[in-house]
Amino acid sequence: LNILPGTQINIEDRYDDIRGGNDSSRIEFFINGSMIANGSEAQPIIFTSNASIKAKKDWGGIRVAGALSLIYTTIEYGSYGVSCISNSTSVSNCTIANSTIKDTAGNGLYLYANNDTSPIHMVTDVNIGNNNGYGIYAYAYGGATHLQVDIRNGIIYQNGNSGIYLFSDGQWNTPKIT
Repeated sequence: LNILPGTQINIEDRYDDIRGGNDSSRIEFFINGSMIANGSEAQPIIFTSNASIKAKKDWGGIRVAGALSLIYTTIEYGSYGVSCISNSTSVSNCTIANSTIKDTAGNGLYLYANNDTSPIHMVTDVNIGNNNGYGIYAYAYGGATHLQVDIRNGIIYQNGNSGIYLFSDGQWNTPKIT
């Protein structure tokens, strides 16, 4: 899925006519493959609620099992921001740069790996704030899973829990922040 610079996606608030996903009452983006949303400083890409009075949890969020590139993109008013999930059937490699994830009811950015996967996530020049959960939550589980997270020059502010939370469970699990 390629999203052109300058695109604003207004997601219908508190509605999902398919009744699927993690939250059957809200629209969610599930990407099994790749999504490229590379805006520019002059033409950013925006994922937001179409509500006249926007609120956290108006829509679901973006969940990726594959490749994600967000550059000059804003994600706002979701149940969560972005989830990059790696397991035995798919490895997510997410790159987020010059982007904002804000005003969600959950975590701004959730990075999860299990079953001996080794994803690499690059997070550069981001603003992640005013989320009810963690700004960034990285979780590696089981076996020889190796989750690498490279965070540079970000501003992570006013989140309900910690700004950055790393958790590993099991042998050889080593989430890295470099």
